[in-house]
Amino acid sequence: MLNQNNENTLYAGFFVRLAAYIIDCILVGLALLVIKIPYFFISIINPDIFIGKPILFKFSAVDIILYLLSLVYFVLMTYFYGATLGKKALKIKVIKQNREKLSLVDVIYRESIGRYLSGLIIFIGYIMIAVDSKKRGLHDILCDTFVIYNFDNELNINNVCGNLEVQQTEIKPELASEELLNSDNNDELKPSEEKQKENEE
Repeated sequence: MLNQNNENTLYAGFFVRLAAYIIDCILVGLALLVIKIPYFFISIINPDIFIGKPILFKFSAVDIILYLLSLVYFVLMTYFYGATLGKKALKIKVIKQNREKLSLVDVIYRESIGRYLSGLIIFIGYIMIAVDSKKRGLHDILCDTFVIYNFDNELNINNVCGNLEVQQTEIKPELASEELLNSDNNDELKPSEEKQKENEE
């Protein structure tokens, strides 16, 4: 779903953002197999390996490493490009109010603490996206961010096509006038050719 609050801004709704997040989770999950598969075989050979034991609450060193790597993906992609690969695929991006550049602190806070708080109490922070007028989740409100549709490339292409059409319409009258001149010249030549034929006879 999308919501249009002004002429130039289309806020991305709950379902498109959920789809983008699912795409990102699939991509990150596939990338993290590089660590998960070797760890799986190592844990079979040595079940008591220290990296598999809980060190922070119920989380092991492996769990923490996997979380940090996924966090790095979301933080770096959002900070440098304003969108993860999932968001890019669906043409949405994260912006600050007045379209200011996202600061690294804001992005880290949004993607870590902000998302954690949004996931508490039956994911109420994410459900807020469906009811908020600007389609913001709790993590967006905390960091003053918005997720919008990114149609800049398409708009530029449309502008170029529009300019080409205008140029073509400007050229067509000139071609038409040239054709009229050529037809007039042909009409002038026809009587003279007929006279020459009569004289020859």
